[in-house]
Amino acid sequence: MSSRNIFWGVVLIALGSLFIFRNLDIVFFSWVDILRLWPFLLVILGVSMLPIKSSFKALFMVLTVVFAVVVLLVGPSRHFGFSWMPHDKIFHHREVTEQKIFEQIDEEVLQATLIFDAAVGYFTIDEGTSRLFEFNKKGNIGKYVYSVKELGDTREIHISLDETKIGGFNIRNKAEVKLNKNLVWDLDIDVGAADIKMDLRDFKIRSVEIDGGASVIKLILGDLYEETKVNIDAGASSIQIRIPEGSACELNTDVVLATKNIKGFDKVASGMYVTPNFSESTNNIVIDVDVAVSTLKIERY
Repeated sequence: MSSRNIFWGVVLIALGSLFIFRNLDIVFFSWVDILRLWPFLLVILGVSMLPIKSSFKALFMVLTVVFAVVVLLVGPSRHFGFSWMPHDKIFHHREVTEQKIFEQIDEEVLQATLIFDAAVGYFTIDEGTSRLFEFNKKGNIGKYVYSVKELGDTREIHISLDETKIGGFNIRNKAEVKLNKNLVWDLDIDVGAADIKMDLRDFKIRSVEIDGGASVIKLILGDLYEETKVNIDAGASSIQIRIPEGSACELNTDVVLATKNIKGFDKVASGMYVTPNFSESTNNIVIDVDVAVSTLKIERY
């Protein structure tokens, strides 16, 4: 039996057992906690390249998987938490609170920048508001603070978690951001281990900057602005981007151990792809992606 078969057998058994324990309420963790273990893949890749017998390779790979599981079980989590204790025995230590903040809009405002330090949790941007912005959060890791700078016809919005140390068990943090649809927006999102869903079809988006760790990023872009620039810098992440069929797109990638699904693009250089209509379209989207162990999917709708 090859070392590869043994390795994948052990991986499937370990993952299956963990999720069975999770479904039986014996242990608790988020799948993003597993993504944070992506450096172990580098160790396994290195083992597979060693000039040693297959039996020794299999042994080292199995030991690596076992060690990764131990790290998951006993290591501190910075996402939704891992624990051997039931939820109701942990959750009361962290009071769940709701927070609502917003800012009214002035008539002279034409564009705005949102700088959002999201930390960990689940975040959405997909609804509009008649105000400048609205922020609604429900969770147990403290509160967010914000400020707004007036720069002529532009507003610069800063939203970040207060000086709260994130750690321990059973972290909950869910927030939604609503933006004014009449403005031109630049979005600068900084996240840790988080799920981000942004449906921006109804907004005039000039740029989107996402700096993420172990994240799940789902982004839908529209065609209400003539050129939209997207820059994503992430670690072990799952990235899905949807773009309009009528918009031209240029994709520049710098990826390590990433799976790409980018149908409808032509490769023009190393790491560079364009849609066939890029040279003639008046509505362009430029996407730069710099990721490590990730899945990248771009589709047109």
